[in-house]
Amino acid sequence: MLRTIYQTLFIFVGAFLYAFLFVRAEMGVNALLFSAVAIGALFYFRPDLQRSKNVLAFTAGTLFTAILTIWHHSVLAKLVHILSFFLLIGSVQRREVRFIGFALILGVAGFFEAPILLLKRFEQDLFKSPALKQAFYWLRMILLPFGIGLFFFVLYAAASQQFASIIENSWGRFFEHFFSLLAIDKIVIWGIGLLLTAALLYSSNFLNLLMPPGTSFSFTLSRKRPASDQQQRSFKLLALKHEYRLGLLTLALLNGVVLLFNITDLRYVWIDYSNTSPQELSQYVHEGTWLLLFTIALAIAIVLYFFRRNLNFFPNNDFLKALAGIWLFQNLVLTLSVAMRNIHYVN
Repeated sequence: MLRTIYQTLFIFVGAFLYAFLFVRAEMGVNALLFSAVAIGALFYFRPDLQRSKNVLAFTAGTLFTAILTIWHHSVLAKLVHILSFFLLIGSVQRREVRFIGFALILGVAGFFEAPILLLKRFEQDLFKSPALKQAFYWLRMILLPFGIGLFFFVLYAAASQQFASIIENSWGRFFEHFFSLLAIDKIVIWGIGLLLTAALLYSSNFLNLLMPPGTSFSFTLSRKRPASDQQQRSFKLLALKHEYRLGLLTLALLNGVVLLFNITDLRYVWIDYSNTSPQELSQYVHEGTWLLLFTIALAIAIVLYFFRRNLNFFPNNDFLKALAGIWLFQNLVLTLSVAMRNIHYVN
């Protein structure tokens, strides 16, 4: 129990260290210092990894690329170091990984899954009081969909100048005052450090989903039932109900965000595009298109996550399926808008 608490506390210490080293600073010596501290903590909390050849190889690669970052200080050296760190995260999740591509997928998946793992660790291990568990459950139910929605909101604003200007005119003063109070740049850097440290020290739930041991990938979806333990069955059903609620809140919020963006695109891309300047069209294609394609890929990933297992068989899940269908349809409209952006730019 104490080891678990120390591990969780170190994740927050690592986040503060990352923020201290990287806020308003380029990658260099700070990358080597953070990598060394994070790897040292990894081997302290997981001493069994010291016998893994893959983990040791990726550890050496991460430290070596950090040194190259200091030596060359080039964009390529920085990208290789970031790639090596994610490969290290993936190798920790699956020590006998045979393909580097799978290690990279596991590393990236663990990074984005880190907030969920942190919330579960707090709920299961640190908050034993029923009242605290209930409060933390509803806090997670609210903050997690809000965080995902805010992430999409920022991507949409970066992809469209019109959408960003509308938001700025409507909520600009509020967000400007709010972000100035929070020092948003420091919070973002701190959050990245938190996700990196948590992904390195926690075990990902995507492991069995991405790399089934001893079996090939299958398109057959089967219901997973406990063998005989009735208590375990009721516990899993309760957890499934929680996931259903989380899916409802997340998809409802995301549908609202993408609806606002599609309405903006409907006016400035489909109807009133003649007033768009060449500079705006260039920003649409060279910056906005890639961001929107990235959001569409994330939209597919969100639907695949919520419908990956037994939630398909949850009773009365028609509303969740309807929200998922609307979410996919709106992203289809977004895909057509991306095509129209390119057509206008070519013309």
